Amino acid sequence: GTVLKLLNTADPIPPVVVCDGIGGHEGGNVASSLAIETIQQQLSAVPPGATINAATLIAQLDQVALAANDAISQRNDQEHRQDRQRMGTTLVMALVHTHELYLTHVGDSRAYRITRTGCHQVTLDDDLASRETRLGYALYRDALQHPGSGSLVQALGMGASSLLHPTVQRFVLDEDCVFLLCSDGLSDHDRVEEYWQTELVPILNGTIDLATAGQRLVDLANTKNGHDNVTIGLVYCQVLPSSGATQPHAAATAPLDASLARLPANTLRASSKAVNSTSKTQLVQPQRRNRRSLVIPLGILALWALGGALAYFLIPDVHVWIDSLVSPRPSPSIAVAPVASPVSPPPASVPPPLAVGALVQVNAAAPTNAEAVTSSTIALLAQPSTKSSSPAIARSVPPGSILKLSTRRTRAEDSSNWLQFTVCSVPTTPKSSTPLVQAGETGWIRESAIAPLITPAASSSCSTTPRQTPSPSP
Repeated sequence: GTVLKLLNTADPIPPVVVCDGIGGHEGGNVASSLAIETIQQQLSAVPPGATINAATLIAQLDQVALAANDAISQRNDQEHRQDRQRMGTTLVMALVHTHELYLTHVGDSRAYRITRTGCHQVTLDDDLASRETRLGYALYRDALQHPGSGSLVQALGMGASSLLHPTVQRFVLDEDCVFLLCSDGLSDHDRVEEYWQTELVPILNGTIDLATAGQRLVDLANTKNGHDNVTIGLVYCQVLPSSGATQPHAAATAPLDASLARLPANTLRASSKAVNSTSKTQLVQPQRRNRRSLVIPLGILALWALGGALAYFLIPDVHVWIDSLVSPRPSPSIAVAPVASPVSPPPASVPPPLAVGALVQVNAAAPTNAEAVTSSTIALLAQPSTKSSSPAIARSVPPGSILKLSTRRTRAEDSSNWLQFTVCSVPTTPKSSTPLVQAGETGWIRESAIAPLITPAASSSCSTTPRQTPSPSP
């Protein structure tokens, strides 16, 4: 049920066609032969050496496949064949035109492109497993495990042309390569992927010819597979620099060398072999997927959506995180600071930095107990420390005192900033139950504790005598 033929068209490089018949040995042969004859008639209408753009040639090849389908379908109708009694065939055809190769494909016969660095399957089977994968119903390796995964969803002759969708691909020949066209008797069980390096790369290296490589592949398929008939077509494309090139870039875009790309009929036939066996290829009519199979995935998606909504509204950290992702981030451009209003002075909690030698005046009272000291209060200490076991407080600093900054220090333990002050003057105040500082004393105060309570002193010199405050007039 398999036919391989090199069409003798007027094109300098005739196309290679591989058909694998469906419908038993007799029916498969009839369908394959009828497809070959129809394709030959259709391609003979193309003028030899005609300049055809890629889009036009792709459309013509698509119509060629549809014409072959109509011819087989009419034969089935004339013989009153129905359902599985209808005969049909797969199709994979390679047509070289100038420096390009066009592949036309229907069914599960395959085409591979082999270079020195890799082997790539360039056609996709029209079977149930591939359809399930393309529609997203299953992974390909899982779909292959289902019964009937190799049954075809389309082939030539099984239905009207309005329901047939051939695949036409265009390849630019920019490096040496071999195109392998074969029936599933060879491609099953990944035999091509397993043996391409040992059987096909030698063609590119010039160690074996097409006839030898084709015969070795047929023997390999019969030995390793052996469950189906085998048909193989090989197209060897070699790119050579153009002899008339005058520009440096001409060699890189040189056309395909016709003498090396041509495949004589006797050579191609010698590189193929048909083995008669019961064909396993079957075709099934496309069926709609059971809607019940979608209930479980949709139910899982609904549960996920419900769980996400509950987490968003019930867990604070989740909705804060999601809002931070959704809300737009600030632009990295430089921001212009707004001009402060004259009636809105800057907050008192952000005082100007203190410089060594600066005179400041205390404007507020300060606690004197040790607990207050640990809370960043203003009290003169013997050493910079915030622990309860620190040296005793020297004196409490009353409001109105004038202090001079002597030294700045940063504690390594907690990275806090401490200031050493010398008491310049102390106002005369009523007696207090707590000891007060005296002029000339020196001690340490945490910067964060004293900064909000001081302002620059009006005087410009520091005296170490008590300052007298005039008594109010009677």
